[in-house]
Amino acid sequence: DACLHFGLEAFVGITGENPLFDPRHCMQARALLADGADLERFNGLPIGCAAYGVGMHALRTICDVKQEVDTEIWGYLLHRPALFEVRTVEVDPALRLPGVRLTIDYPEDLDLMRAIFARLPGAPALADVVALLRAEPELLRINAHRKQADLPAEAKARLDAFFATEHGRIAELLRRYREQA
Repeated sequence: DACLHFGLEAFVGITGENPLFDPRHCMQARALLADGADLERFNGLPIGCAAYGVGMHALRTICDVKQEVDTEIWGYLLHRPALFEVRTVEVDPALRLPGVRLTIDYPEDLDLMRAIFARLPGAPALADVVALLRAEPELLRINAHRKQADLPAEAKARLDAFFATEHGRIAELLRRYREQA
């Protein structure tokens, strides 16, 4: 609704529980969206450090067709390369730390953030945070037992079946939204 109200063609976001990110990724996502991407993703960053970009046509299409009520993990709705223009960016090796949780979902995540900010006060650059964690890997033990939430297998199967049976209808709706632009 906000995109429609303000006449935006896309948006770049990061969630509030993810305080560590690189603003340059936001600008890169913006450029990819302006170049026609429906969804932009960064591959290789620690969990919680990636900005994401979503094009309005894809977002409107999903909002119109989705049957899921709980869209907490909405990326699974949009990461459909057969329908949408999905662009995945491989991150700089200096920032690669996949699988490491740098988000704040659990008390242990907050403990890790406190440890990071005690060593790197202010607004540390993501590269400095990754370098710190490589230099002090014992910090990663603070929340290592926590796993990133994901959709249950039955929800993924239900969504896959929905997109398989409704592919033509969804593609047509997306085409119409693009023509209206």
